[in-house]
Amino acid sequence: MRIKHKHRRQNMRVTVHIKDSLNDDIKRITANEHKSVSSLVAESLEYYINEKKRRKAGTDLLELAGKAYVAEDALKTLDAGRSKDDRA
Repeated sequence: MRIKHKHRRQNMRVTVHIKDSLNDDIKRITANEHKSVSSLVAESLEYYINEKKRRKAGTDLLELAGKAYVAEDALKTLDAGRSKDDRA
């Protein structure tokens, strides 16, 4: 009988070179938030990468929207709808 194991995410060790001032900020933040340097850096990189992906998706969407046909009176209709909502 064969047992399937779920794949575990393995952590990877990475060495980076940073400015002393950034190191000081990291130490201060980790002390204040009771986190390890490793967890703060991993969290920060994850946030940065997700933000890049989110912005790219937004840019792609705007580019796609720019290729779509928009009726001439769309802006007027949109403004009228906003005015009603703002006054409610």
